[in-house]
Amino acid sequence: MRFRGPEAQTMFTGMNTGHDGALAEGSLIQMSDGDLVPIEDLCSELFERGEIVRDGDFEYVEVNGPDLKSLNESSLEIEDAQIRKVWRKKVDGELLKINTSSGREIVLTPDHPVYTASDEWRKINAENAEQGEFIAVPSTIDADPENESDLGYLAGYVAGDGYITENMVQVVDGNRQLMDTVADEIKNHSSHTVTRLDYDTYHRGEVWDGDLVGSLNDFTDIGRGRLNDESLADYLNGLYDAEGHVNVHSGGIELVNKSRDLIEPVPQLLLRFGIHSSIHSQKFDGKGNEGPYYKVSIYGKNDLKKFSEHIGFKDREKVEKLESILDREGVEGEKIPGIGKVLKNERLKNGMTQKELGRALGNSTRSNIRAYETGVRTPRRDKVSKMAEVLNSDVLKDIAGSEVFWEKIESIEKVNYEGYVYDLTLDKNHNYMAEGMIVHNCMGTVHSNSAKETVTRLVEDPMGVPEVMIPALDAVVMQKRLHRREQGQARRITEIAEVTGFENGQPQLSRIYKWDPKEDVIAPTNVPSMIKKDIADYAGVGGDEIEREIKRRAVVLEWMREENIRDVYEVGRIVEQYYRYRDKLLSKIESEILGSQEILES
Repeated sequence: MRFRGPEAQTMFTGMNTGHDGALAEGSLIQMSDGDLVPIEDLCSELFERGEIVRDGDFEYVEVNGPDLKSLNESSLEIEDAQIRKVWRKKVDGELLKINTSSGREIVLTPDHPVYTASDEWRKINAENAEQGEFIAVPSTIDADPENESDLGYLAGYVAGDGYITENMVQVVDGNRQLMDTVADEIKNHSSHTVTRLDYDTYHRGEVWDGDLVGSLNDFTDIGRGRLNDESLADYLNGLYDAEGHVNVHSGGIELVNKSRDLIEPVPQLLLRFGIHSSIHSQKFDGKGNEGPYYKVSIYGKNDLKKFSEHIGFKDREKVEKLESILDREGVEGEKIPGIGKVLKNERLKNGMTQKELGRALGNSTRSNIRAYETGVRTPRRDKVSKMAEVLNSDVLKDIAGSEVFWEKIESIEKVNYEGYVYDLTLDKNHNYMAEGMIVHNCMGTVHSNSAKETVTRLVEDPMGVPEVMIPALDAVVMQKRLHRREQGQARRITEIAEVTGFENGQPQLSRIYKWDPKEDVIAPTNVPSMIKKDIADYAGVGGDEIEREIKRRAVVLEWMREENIRDVYEVGRIVEQYYRYRDKLLSKIESEILGSQEILES
């Protein structure tokens, strides 16, 4: 990364053990065409397309596509991104399983990055996520494939409450009106006679038609997620007519079935219409039948309204029950956690007190605003939108209009795993959707044992960086994962080398700092630094003043570390204070860090 500026230099980080996070088999990946594909199926198919390259414990293949859904971190919108590499490696050890409040579940390596929110939004390794934090999930999936089918309703109903043999389709329901509807659907797709059997407690219809069976099987082969919106809505309409239940008492819609394969994709299919749902397993189905059974639940007025508008029921009794729920008042809207520090920063930029902002919002008090800023309370999306309007804040407008939804992490547990784990490299955004969550793909690293080897690997295949570009690289930072007797596994920067050129096929480097394992410090080697000389020449100062300035800045960084100051806005504010009021800031913190007085006076 090249920062344009007089003091900016280019650094490249090499690791002998890289950031190797990956997902377990079975993780469903959201493709751009609407399909949901297990990551092992996706990667196995793509590994057939190219030459397999080994990189440490991993092996990968370079590809051009297909596209999948990804979050644009600037606009906070879901968009298409192209797969450029697929990775896999074998694992025999512990992975982490993250479960959310909606029943979403993902199994991944501890160092796989995820997006979380508590007092702020951040991107962290899964091993650093905590129960009670919120994890990012998409609020909607914008995909409308060209595949269409007029079999959607019948296929959905048969999947939920039907039975298929090689030549026969059978459906059963306790509601005669609904059975009439399903029988009519069968007649629309078959010229064969539909046999009806009506009893006191249930009704059955069946047709012997091999062609219809074939059509229903073809429908399944298309993949429900790859249907256009109209056909997918028909499918879900049939499925919910067959197995859906409107719970007037609890105010929601529930879908229960014994087939995990049938139920598991439903929450992500509902996201095509912006409908949020939860999924959980239960021992019984509500009628006394023992399972396990799997249940998808839809609650909240906005989501119930979207279901009514986009999917609905043909069962008149269910329609009436849903309407009675929608007529109720006081259904709570979606909340957005982790924006307290952003809100405070935007308020202060406008020169407003908490009391003034509360008054401008019309129905909020100073204590409400303070609770939002400290994370004691979480504002609804519509409240964030109103605050963005009052503060004329683009960042709050983006958050309020984002296509990100936040779910609470209910549990994080270690699980034993043996098999392949997988990861994807994209052409942009560097994240994708797995199991309905937004996960970050792992950063690119060069696996090497020294700075010299790092630069050599840059110019060799498969990277192939031209030698003429190497002088644009200023420094290489080597980081290694080591076993420390006192700390266990730990990362250490072991070497910092300046790149002075590339001559006769060999990188020319000067090692400026080297790790001392006995003292556990990164120490200077006394080799002159060209970067420091360039900065001194540009600033018009001597080398001694540059060294003093480095020590002063180290004091500030150490103080921020001791005070656990990590928020980007707070760090930025302190850096700005340093440039504007250096002596005042140093005086403030000189007594808080042992030895700082000596450093400041030197």
